[in-house]
Amino acid sequence: MFRGFQGLGLFIVLVLFVAVGFYLRSEIYRFAPPQPFEGDWVYNPYDSMPPLRFKANFHAHSRSWGGWTNGHQSDSVLVTAYMEAGYQLPALSNYHRISTWSQGKAPLYVPVYESGYNPLKSHLLVMGLEQPSYFDFPLFQNTSQQQQIIQGLRDRGAVLAMAHPDFGGGRRLSDMALLGGYHFMEVFNHYRHSEAYYDAALTAGRLSWVLANDDTHDLHKEATFKRWNVLMGERADSRVVMQRALEGRHYAVYAEDSTFHKTLLSCSAPSPNQRIFRFSHPLERIQAIGQNGTLLAQSLLTDTLQVELGPQEPYARVEAMDPGAKILLNPMVRFRGGPLPLAAALRAEVDPLRTWAFRLGVLVILFGLLWIARWIRTIG
Repeated sequence: MFRGFQGLGLFIVLVLFVAVGFYLRSEIYRFAPPQPFEGDWVYNPYDSMPPLRFKANFHAHSRSWGGWTNGHQSDSVLVTAYMEAGYQLPALSNYHRISTWSQGKAPLYVPVYESGYNPLKSHLLVMGLEQPSYFDFPLFQNTSQQQQIIQGLRDRGAVLAMAHPDFGGGRRLSDMALLGGYHFMEVFNHYRHSEAYYDAALTAGRLSWVLANDDTHDLHKEATFKRWNVLMGERADSRVVMQRALEGRHYAVYAEDSTFHKTLLSCSAPSPNQRIFRFSHPLERIQAIGQNGTLLAQSLLTDTLQVELGPQEPYARVEAMDPGAKILLNPMVRFRGGPLPLAAALRAEVDPLRTWAFRLGVLVILFGLLWIARWIRTIG
């Protein structure tokens, strides 16, 4: 009996030794400080709205890795179900594995996989790569380690979405004021809605664009066809549609009733600082949210909301709500002209002294684990 416990103890120490060893690659960063949006110009992605609309889901799991990753249907069954439900872009996002099954079968195709096997769910949706990266920090991740994963994937040319930031505890609200390098944030996910995280990032001057995804692992037992993206484009071309999404020309929808059909119809500009958003049908409430989640404007039982972005107001984002449903638009933001203040444009700098101090601490832990392993063997 004792030898069994001894073997289990040695096994646990070995697993911890390997997991902790990943942290020897850690880099500790100096982050650009939070800087609210400012400037005389206003960028609103809906000032120019391409004519075509495409329904998209970027996050769904089929059966993969022998069933270890909790996917229950095959690629073909899952993609076919989404296409039959009216989706033009039914992407699969298995962990560190890219499915190409929908390529040539669906009107639009984007290669996607979910990056991250750490238990606290600091995960990313990785778009545009042909081969996945398998590196992760497998236990906890501080802000620098999250940034290191992002920058490593960006160096490979990936387009990134921060997955379910308010799920699992791996991302903290304080991280949102510092992290950069990502293009989208998955604000709607069936495990969590993360509007507070999105506002924290926008308040700190980190501009990314919203996504809404099912993140389903089972067509029949999980909430499927209830969160989606309405993409825009001049034609049914994946590159064109994704380029418009990178400009913010799309929006996110959550609806318990998958037949929900209310849409953003138009946006007009009576003055440089004003926008009038019009929807296809009246909604129970339409509101504009600004810096620190402040309510800027609202209208009830109407199809229209007028938003004025005052000279000192950094951003405004519009939400349109019915019972059990919400349409989430990308924000209009102040900027100084020239490039937009995108989170994707931010890159943190390595702090060499703190990096090596952290790695030295990891070495101390590794030697401690070796000592524990030796002690376990000794008492046996």
